[in-house]
Amino acid sequence: MSSIVIMFVLGLAMQGRVYRPNGGDILDILGFVGDVGAGGLYILTRAMDLGQGAVAHATADYGTKYIIVAGLLNFISAADAYHIAIGKKP
Repeated sequence: MSSIVIMFVLGLAMQGRVYRPNGGDILDILGFVGDVGAGGLYILTRAMDLGQGAVAHATADYGTKYIIVAGLLNFISAADAYHIAIGKKP
């Protein structure tokens, strides 16, 4: 949990972009799915209106990727916890 929160916060600190739900470009849709994976962090960030700036430099682009990867890592950890709960993984 701490690695997900730290990656998300670092992404915001690097002025990364948080994707909004839209039906536009496929990369925007995939970015949104990755962001939503962070769950409460995504909702809190949207409520506080953070991560809405334009990506103007390389660190902001890396920050955007950190935010997306934090959400995807949360999906993976939830799937892993499920497999442990049902006994598929020791």
